[in-house]
Amino acid sequence: MGYDGGTSAVPGERVPSPSDFVLGNNLLRANDFGKTVPAPDFGGGPTAPGVIVDGGGNVCSPPAIAGYPLDCH
Repeated sequence: MGYDGGTSAVPGERVPSPSDFVLGNNLLRANDFGKTVPAPDFGGGPTAPGVIVDGGGNVCSPPAIAGYPLDCH
C-alpha cells in the first residue's frame, strides 16, 4: 500500500515485518479515506485481480493510477 518503510510519531507504532502484509482477497467496504488526499496506493501499476476487492461505499479521492481497484464516492 505504498508503504515507505517509515513510522510516524504515534506512540507504540512499530516498523512492520514482511509477515504483517497479507495481500489476497482483501475486501474494502465503507471506508472513509477522505477527499483531501488520494486514497491508499496498492502498489505500482494495476492491482492484480483479487488482491483488492471493492465492497462498495468507499469515500475517497482516487489516485491517478490506471485500473485503480476502488470505486471512490
